[in-house]
Amino acid sequence: METFTIALMINSSLMGAWMAIYFLFHFYEAFHRSREEQVLLRETITRSQLEALRLQLNPHFLFNALNSIRALIPPAAPEAREGVTRLAAVLQSTLVGKTTDTIPFARELELVHDYLAIEKLRFAEHLRIEEQIDPSLDHIPIPPLMLLTLVENAIKHGVQLHEQAALLSLGGSLEGGWVTLTVESPGSGSPGAVHSSLGIGLKNVRERLQLIYGSEASAVLESISESMMRCTLRYPLEPLRNS
Repeated sequence: METFTIALMINSSLMGAWMAIYFLFHFYEAFHRSREEQVLLRETITRSQLEALRLQLNPHFLFNALNSIRALIPPAAPEAREGVTRLAAVLQSTLVGKTTDTIPFARELELVHDYLAIEKLRFAEHLRIEEQIDPSLDHIPIPPLMLLTLVENAIKHGVQLHEQAALLSLGGSLEGGWVTLTVESPGSGSPGAVHSSLGIGLKNVRERLQLIYGSEASAVLESISESMMRCTLRYPLEPLRNS
């Protein structure tokens, strides 16, 4: 009986020791994992703070740098000075512009003109620009950078790849409470073919339109001839909510 009692006490002691080791091990593991998570959290916060600081500093740095560069350009090179001025205007709108659902169409068109002026310096006579836009659109709301995205996409995938002189056409109209904007540029395809697979930029444009104006708003890319493409935006005059 005494031997059994001693054995039971030894087993209980061993069991207690093993349980203590088990809990200490898991406590250490949880403590170590917590320390790792804290370090990771601090690193994430630091990166976020640095990113926020970068976003604050970069625009000012860019504008100051552009102004310095513009001052170094001699008056005998007015096109270069104009290009730097236009670039600063584009950066001003894209980097530090106010975050709103919509802006007046006239403001968006002004930004597009600044961008095209820069591209005109680059492509010279290779790029021809036509514009047929109803003046009544000036105060109509449009999501910021929407038309600019279409124009930039047309330059990148159309004008830039076209060996001969390229035509870029902008169109805009307001009819029956609906806004229709078009951008035509060089591109290959069967006439009348609608391209269901849009690039990332155009896909984002369509999603933004539908988020602000509803599911009936659309962005369509189609071939209007064997050598020309057209991207058409169509959305109602009134958004789903106040901007």
